[in-house]
Amino acid sequence: MVCIAGIMVALSLDELMPLAREIDPHNSPSYGMLCGMTIMGASLALLQVSDLG
Repeated sequence: MVCIAGIMVALSLDELMPLAREIDPHNSPSYGMLCGMTIMGASLALLQVSDLG
């Protein structure tokens, strides 16, 4: 699963972020990606601590 996650992150960095900048050059997609990764990591950590996941 780690390999699949790595491939997905690499594809988003390589393909989706430049496409998002072409569509709207005034906004940076980096903030959204950073916030999304932070929320995903925090939710996984909370699930592990609470023994629900």
